[in-house]
Amino acid sequence: MQSNLLLHTCCAICLLNFLNSLRETFKITIFYYNPNIHPFQEYEKRLKAVEKLSWLKNLELIIPIYTPISFLNKIKDYRKEKEGGKRCEICFQIRLEKTAQFAKDNNFHYFSTTLISSPQKNKDLIDAFGNKIAKEKKVNYFTLKEIFLVKKEEIKKLNIYSQKYCGCIYSFY
Repeated sequence: MQSNLLLHTCCAICLLNFLNSLRETFKITIFYYNPNIHPFQEYEKRLKAVEKLSWLKNLELIIPIYTPISFLNKIKDYRKEKEGGKRCEICFQIRLEKTAQFAKDNNFHYFSTTLISSPQKNKDLIDAFGNKIAKEKKVNYFTLKEIFLVKKEEIKKLNIYSQKYCGCIYSFY
């Protein structure tokens, strides 16, 4: 029996990076939970790209409710932090906790995040949060051993939207 993996996905490019790097065989379900993405039009652009890629790769896609106000309330004290600081840590935790809880509630064997496949993110930090949350929620966390970045030609060939910033309002400006 094939293990199933609930994969938090922030964008189509990171999803491609993750899928290209995956060596194990899982039944993957995409979990597009990103209350951090601002403005809503950007959220929609990224979602449409993820929808397209999930269709092309024949992957199920789950889209929880977009809740930017709850995200902003949780990070409001850290809005002046530089990119990669405490604000980002909280953002990672929010998304990983929601993914882990959904994985547990819906009998997934593993959960993970495409954030670890981004060259702009601290993979070790995200993995540490993932492992900590996995213990708390009693669900398995999966990480990639190696990351193989998607080539620009592949992105162009697939005509996939490529964002210009991390996602939150503070990384936008």
